[in-house]
Amino acid sequence: MKRTIRLLAAPATALLLLSACGSADEPSNATPTEAEENVDSQAEAADESDSWPIVEDEDGNVVENPEDESGAFSLTDEPFFASTVTGAQITMTMDAQPDASEEIAWLEQYREDAGGEPVSYILSDVDNRDGSEPINMYNISVYDEEGLEWACGSPDEYLDEVWRPEWLYISTDEDEYESADGEPMDYDVAKELDDRASEHEYVHGVSPFERATMVSICAAELPETAMAVEVMPQGIMQDPIYATPESYMGEDG
Repeated sequence: MKRTIRLLAAPATALLLLSACGSADEPSNATPTEAEENVDSQAEAADESDSWPIVEDEDGNVVENPEDESGAFSLTDEPFFASTVTGAQITMTMDAQPDASEEIAWLEQYREDAGGEPVSYILSDVDNRDGSEPINMYNISVYDEEGLEWACGSPDEYLDEVWRPEWLYISTDEDEYESADGEPMDYDVAKELDDRASEHEYVHGVSPFERATMVSICAAELPETAMAVEVMPQGIMQDPIYATPESYMGEDG
């Protein structure tokens, strides 16, 4: 989205110059003191105005408070964009809801059935048609204004470690289940959840020449604003990259 800055009030320096400069043939009737007071009052009005500068989008609509003074940006106002050195283009929807993806809807239903704590989801549209290496979205980290990190990982690892019931037969020879946090579970309920997880297929990566969506799970509700969104699209073998709101990309983004 293109944003345009429109200046409504002239800066104080410009006002002073305009007041001082008049026609050489028409001397001003105001005394120096009156002229200075007039400039000062106009400059004060400009400084106190909440409307300078005004930022407009490409349709001419005013964008209020486009950027926090701290440098923080909203996570949900618009998609985020990241580009890898291998040619992949990634568009991310932060705090995505179940209706945004069949995969998120499946995961959220499983979480509820397993009694898991609420989580947040990130939906990544990975366009790797011009890419040269697989993309796996190994990890996404969101950093807030206090420097706290929200770590978001792949759904299969999260499911196995946090939601999926554990079959005790492997470790105890007892044909019983317990929840991921060690609580006893009804056998039939737990077995159904275990079978459902085993049968479900995830998108583990996006190959070169392929375009697909991938889901990341965050263990807690994401903050409303953030200072940085760090992405590891190719695991620990490549340096992380940073995703930014699409409007920050400028006209050529």
